[in-house]
Amino acid sequence: MGRKTLLLALFCLLQFSAKSQACITTHFSGMIIQGEAMGRGYIGDDLGLGLNLVYGLPLGNRAHFNLVASHLRYSIDYMSPGTEQSSYYYGKGSHSSVGVGLMIFPFAPGGRASLYQPFRLYIAGNGGMAVQHNKPIDVVNLPSSFTVFDQTKVHPYAEAMIGIKIRVNPKLSFDVFAAGRSTFSDDIDGLAGTGAGSDIIGRVGIGICSKLY
Repeated sequence: MGRKTLLLALFCLLQFSAKSQACITTHFSGMIIQGEAMGRGYIGDDLGLGLNLVYGLPLGNRAHFNLVASHLRYSIDYMSPGTEQSSYYYGKGSHSSVGVGLMIFPFAPGGRASLYQPFRLYIAGNGGMAVQHNKPIDVVNLPSSFTVFDQTKVHPYAEAMIGIKIRVNPKLSFDVFAAGRSTFSDDIDGLAGTGAGSDIIGRVGIGICSKLY
């Protein structure tokens, strides 16, 4: 009975400690897609914006277990000059995802002192499922070897991230980050045809990180 009581007390202590440090981060990001529209053609006024939410549960002083959700919206155009006629594509897309991940603070000191650093560098990896939607608007003279995606598909995704948290007060900090994401597919930008590689979403952004307790 004594051993079970001790394990139960330890579990409750860990839960209380984790809840006292749990935080939620809201990221606002800009993005660009590395795909056909960044290949041998030319791009114009492309724009991608997104919102990212992260719930972080500490695992000791140097790591967080994260629950993540994001929504990205963008437009993209592609033009490739030809000998007689140019090819042109313009479309819109959205990318929504949910997943889990691990955030590591490689230079954090031990103990509770790590919670009060003015700057905390981190690296993170996330993965889960993403819903990808593409909507072509203008498609002119594209080569027959191209595939144009006009559909909604579900893909697995993986993302690597690096950033820094800048503390404002004990409960609030700013977050600056850069990330690269792939769905292991060739349809993020709405086109396939110039290469066999997967499209990559590159993101940079800022965020606000707040402790919940």
